[in-house]
Amino acid sequence: MISSQPVQYANTKGELDYENSPGVKKAWDTAVAAAKGELTGKLRQFDEKGTWNAAFKNARFATVACPSWMTGIIKDQAGPDNQGKWDIAAPPVAGNWGGSFLAVPKSGKHTKEAAELAAWLTAPAQHAKVFGVNGNIPSTKDTLTSATVQDAKLPYFGDTPIGKIYSEAAAGITPAPISRWDGQVKTFLTDNGILDIEQRGTDPAKAWDNVKKLVDDKIDQ
Repeated sequence: MISSQPVQYANTKGELDYENSPGVKKAWDTAVAAAKGELTGKLRQFDEKGTWNAAFKNARFATVACPSWMTGIIKDQAGPDNQGKWDIAAPPVAGNWGGSFLAVPKSGKHTKEAAELAAWLTAPAQHAKVFGVNGNIPSTKDTLTSATVQDAKLPYFGDTPIGKIYSEAAAGITPAPISRWDGQVKTFLTDNGILDIEQRGTDPAKAWDNVKKLVDDKIDQ
């Protein structure tokens, strides 16, 4: 939910301001209500040693938030025995969760060739091909409207028109300002806040105070 909000952890100046963010409040309140209503799986996301991956293999999910790159995780973790059990639908509100980039360190021995490879890998043509194989959505707008992307499907998800679903979602996203601490604060809010409410029944006000203490202790603003 936070990924769909126009104001997230930072203010318009790119300064961390999660305590006053209407986006954080909306996401927190909604997640707390879901946790207290016992509508969640009480799982730590991407916990390889815990029950997160096992839940895929055992078909224990009712639904999971699925940015385009999550399609590969679902396929790998759920395995061939669960092919045909998964489908993808458009979200109530589009959001942007994650992203990646390539960099070439100056200390490398072949920086020129590495930079050329990075440029090739991130070119629109390769973006479209990768999307059709692994589901990683292109970051260039023109590629999103290409026939390769628009007609893309992933065999694991049957005839689901993933190209149309994800490209339409991307077109509806409102960019949000970010700060250097967003990732860390998100981890505190989810793994140390919401998960604490889910798994231990901690009072939401207490859980919020615990998050604030963690941010104050760990982040030098």
